[in-house]
Amino acid sequence: MKLFKDIRIYLLILLALLCLLAVFQFSTSVLSWKYLILVILVFMFLVTFLAALCYQKSKAFRYIGMIMLVIFVIIGGYGNYTLYKTKGVLSLISSLSTNSVRYSVLTLNENVTDNDVDPSKHDLSDYSNKEYGIIMVGNTANNGDVIKAISEDTNNQAQYTTYYSIQEAAEAFTDGDVDMLILNESLRSMFEIDLESISTVVAEYSFEVESVDIRDAAEVTKEPFLVYITGVDVYGDLSEQGRSDVNKVMAIDPVEKKILLIDIPRDYYIPQTCQYDQKDKLTHTGFFGVDCTVSSIENFLDIDINYFVRVNFSSVVDIVDALGGIDVYSDYTFDTHMAAAGYHFDEGWNHLDGMEALMFSRERYAFLDGDNQRIKNQTKVLEAIIDKVASPAIITNYMSFMDVMAKTIQTNLTENDIYALIQMQLNDLASWNIESHAMEGEGAILWSPAGYANLWVMEPYTTSVEKAKQLINDFMNKTSDSQVQSN
Repeated sequence: MKLFKDIRIYLLILLALLCLLAVFQFSTSVLSWKYLILVILVFMFLVTFLAALCYQKSKAFRYIGMIMLVIFVIIGGYGNYTLYKTKGVLSLISSLSTNSVRYSVLTLNENVTDNDVDPSKHDLSDYSNKEYGIIMVGNTANNGDVIKAISEDTNNQAQYTTYYSIQEAAEAFTDGDVDMLILNESLRSMFEIDLESISTVVAEYSFEVESVDIRDAAEVTKEPFLVYITGVDVYGDLSEQGRSDVNKVMAIDPVEKKILLIDIPRDYYIPQTCQYDQKDKLTHTGFFGVDCTVSSIENFLDIDINYFVRVNFSSVVDIVDALGGIDVYSDYTFDTHMAAAGYHFDEGWNHLDGMEALMFSRERYAFLDGDNQRIKNQTKVLEAIIDKVASPAIITNYMSFMDVMAKTIQTNLTENDIYALIQMQLNDLASWNIESHAMEGEGAILWSPAGYANLWVMEPYTTSVEKAKQLINDFMNKTSDSQVQSN
């Protein structure tokens, strides 16, 4: 009985249980067997050593053993929690979630009847006998749903006018031709006027859109595969649709440890599967969902994309802030304009917080090379984030980084795929060679079906497109050939 009154026994049992739990978590996640066996041996030695130290005849050794035992119990508890949290985050970002489309009902500030309005309550009683304008631009699949909801909230007294261009709707709203504007929030950034300063949101409606599984599974540690990376131009909830402003196709060769990065300008004028193969800006595919963007790029480049990774504006801000900022080298001294206005960057190294990193990667008007320089800057920000994640600084920022990851990244890579890639990297600790190619084109004013107007676009250079196709084809076939020869 005296034995079980000894706190050392309970601490040793607790440490042993924590070690067993860690082994279980490691075995179902990131460690291969050769490392798992080493971890088991280390844990066995640790528990045995501390047990021997705690029961030494010397009181000094016993005190040292107790102190070390308490420290390792704390480390073991924190380590298990970290493993559990990491697995939860990876499971969350790799699950196919339900996306949403959000509509706002706006009225000009001078027409607001209650300054303490709560948009979530859908109280449109003061705006029943009003003329509502709705925009038939982009993805209009839920326009009928929002009209039905507004009709119910106005006792079927509302009147509706349809507009087929952003400019036409904006003019009608500001001129008073319609009292209210029904705005699909993914279109807000397409307005040249500052809606936020002249109008008030009096009601909000959100509709869920089931995600489409467009995964084309690959053996991610044994064969080359393609990942599409998209950055959506909206803040807040990642489930909301918006323009696809960042478009990168990443070819990954896990055998040769090579990465080919193909950057596609946001305004590339290409056929779009969600618009009956009409040509439009690539960025407008984001209105219709990531499946539209992926299929349009696949057809355009004649490739099969295996997976996608999706982030938005808030993702960049939150990730960089969680990492304590990043260091980025700027090729030029410049000030930002338009939607990114108010920021200054010097030529050379700049330490950026989250919002600065976002604005650095959004700016294009300050450069003679326009969107091409913006693509380069986006790549610089991406590389800086990767460098920070791979540095010792991640240790102090790890938990906040995991919290941010859970809400700022979506991917259809499976949890097992992610674990397999981590295991592979831990097994060989190899470095990767990265090659990049930015596709180019020439500016033009052409018809945009989604915008229902003539807009500035970038007509692809045929030579640039063919080079991108050839680079991807050579990259994938070279790997396949080397695998055949090795077999």
